[in-house]
Amino acid sequence: ERQALATALKRRKLELDLAPHGKVLGRVHVVNLNVFGKEDSFLRIVNFLHIPTREYVIRREALLEPGQKWDDTIIQETRRRISDPKYTALAVLAPVKSDKQGTVDLLIVTRDIFSLRLNSNYEIAGSGIPLPGFGGTIISLSITPSENNVFGLRKTAAVSFSMDLGRWLIGPLYIDPRVYGTRVAFSSIFQFQFSRESSDYEGTTSSTTLSYPLWSFKREWGGSMSFSHFVAPSRQFEGLNLR
Repeated sequence: ERQALATALKRRKLELDLAPHGKVLGRVHVVNLNVFGKEDSFLRIVNFLHIPTREYVIRREALLEPGQKWDDTIIQETRRRISDPKYTALAVLAPVKSDKQGTVDLLIVTRDIFSLRLNSNYEIAGSGIPLPGFGGTIISLSITPSENNVFGLRKTAAVSFSMDLGRWLIGPLYIDPRVYGTRVAFSSIFQFQFSRESSDYEGTTSSTTLSYPLWSFKREWGGSMSFSHFVAPSRQFEGLNLR
């Protein structure tokens, strides 16, 4: 964090303000470092596969706005909001000197997490390799390749594949934590269902949620509503056998 802060201060030609208390916030500066830096050697060549989070997307997460007095509690809460492990590997917030007397600026330094992911989970019963002739049975399997920072906007787009003993499903997944820049969050998944035994098409299922989360400690209420549908055969199993 110290190294990242020093790099950002040098890049923007800023100086730390060691006495921010009682001053009014002037500007919010944002420096978002590459996923892989100089210390990561040859790994830097894959930075081109990642679109960095846009500065205004990070800036709007600041809960302390220009014109308000510096407040350490709000600054720490802002740091917790920005330090989302889904998007951010590092987040440093520091007061820096402002051009105007009696004001202080805020410097936010972040480093993205590489956003292309291949998420997977599986469960196997029996011994051996779960391939024909090798023994072992796949009870459940899920594979979800995803882009967790679409166009640098901290939105997630993915293709979800899942399988159990009787079916397999595939379809798109989309998550938007800040719809049109508001505090409203949206998530939706739609999947087509097929028989595991014959791969025949069987129907569809979906789940969509719209919510207003408790995005600040000062918020006294939040809420959500969801809609889901399931139009396909439903199966139950005893062990590995169809009930």
